[in-house]
Amino acid sequence: MSDRLDQLRRQRALLQEHLVWLDAEIRAAETADAPAETATPLRSSSADAGLDLLVAAQQAEPAKSAAAVKRGCFVAFALAFGVLALGVYGLYLYSRSRH
Repeated sequence: MSDRLDQLRRQRALLQEHLVWLDAEIRAAETADAPAETATPLRSSSADAGLDLLVAAQQAEPAKSAAAVKRGCFVAFALAFGVLALGVYGLYLYSRSRH
């Protein structure tokens, strides 16, 4: 699956979960039996399916993120090493031209 499709499905699952939470909050406010802060959202089967998809997508995400960070660190190290090498070579050429 493409990253965009994964993102869209993740967003849909989050919205479904939020709607379930809002329904629970509305029911709690209508009945006024429990304060809104302690209301527990009820999950529907479609929200469970979306939540399962969200959990599966997030479990795969850290591996991708860790690989991207690792690659970025290697690139940054290579660039820093290259700049350092150019600086040392420049100092060498400068000192050689002074003699």
